[in-house]
Amino acid sequence: MKTLMKLFFFLAALSAIIFTVLGKAMLGIVCTSIFFASALFFSKPRFKNDE
Repeated sequence: MKTLMKLFFFLAALSAIIFTVLGKAMLGIVCTSIFFASALFFSKPRFKNDE
């Protein structure tokens, strides 16, 4: 799960940079928001350990 979180944080940063350079700011904001929300979703533990 931590690797998915890191992947989505990386994609959020990358999409913010690339779309800003290409002049597509609104698309960059949308993609960054989606990737950031996905990273937050995968950062939370889904199952509690029974130990």
